Amino acid sequence: MSYGYQPYVGRKNARKHYIHLFFNALLIVILLSLIIWGITFCIRHVKNDKQEKLAIKESYSVLYANKNYLELIEKMDTELRNNPLQPEFLVYRGFSYYLLGEAEHDSSKRSVYFSLALTDLRKVPIVYSANDLLGNVYFCIGKIYYYYGKGYYNQSIEYLNRAIKCGNERIDLLYVLGLVYSYIGEYEKANQILLRSQDLEKNDLVLLSIGINYYRMGKMDDAIKYLQETAEVSTERKNKEKALFTLGTICFEQSKYEKALYYYDKTIELNENNAEAYFQRGEIYYLYYRDNIKARAQWRKTIEIDPGHLKAGKRL
Repeated sequence: MSYGYQPYVGRKNARKHYIHLFFNALLIVILLSLIIWGITFCIRHVKNDKQEKLAIKESYSVLYANKNYLELIEKMDTELRNNPLQPEFLVYRGFSYYLLGEAEHDSSKRSVYFSLALTDLRKVPIVYSANDLLGNVYFCIGKIYYYYGKGYYNQSIEYLNRAIKCGNERIDLLYVLGLVYSYIGEYEKANQILLRSQDLEKNDLVLLSIGINYYRMGKMDDAIKYLQETAEVSTERKNKEKALFTLGTICFEQSKYEKALYYYDKTIELNENNAEAYFQRGEIYYLYYRDNIKARAQWRKTIEIDPGHLKAGKRL
């Protein structure tokens, strides 16, 4: 058996080859490590970024829940400069302006807040289409138009009905919508809406409104039914007072003077400064009992409470 001769140079080249392979392998390992580290860093960065953004959004929710509307508006100003059509931020700022306006007693400031709220909220349906959010947005817009008054009632009705179509059928929405229909003289439509709200939750103010609308429609039996129920169940003095006074008015118009006097007496028991109830008592004493002395005493009390009461002034 013979052995071949391996020159020294060949052995040296082989060593270089192995060293080269080693460094290549080491370089690959380093590159892979860097890639893995980079991917891990990016994942952690994205995760941390998401967590940070989530924490920021949660802080907005806390500000809103705690009614820190001015601070929330400042933060939304910053957010909307970077993303002017982000629905969530438009809603936060719009609702904040609306709630500030609703709580404001200065009419000029209130109008400014409502105007700013409308500017934000009317953008939302353009960039967002899900009913879960739009139902509340439409309700808020409709309520602002309701606060604007008579010239805006049709817009109020339009947006409140849009809110209902989005599934936002709630008692306060139905009550406002019913009120607006009654303000424009659509009493039957108003009561259809108000009666729907009673299916959701019994409310003495709604009962009162239904009764008054039936009175305006000339449906006295229905009016008496709801007004008597209001007087029985209401814990709010003003609602009970209004129900009793209207019952007295119905009885007076039906020439049921003794019953009318009973309701006016009950009204004055609740509010001794109800000038109109004193005037009506004077009318009953004058027309039914023919007692001018008692009648004039009631009219004088009316003038004492309301010096500008023209009818009482003429009677005296």
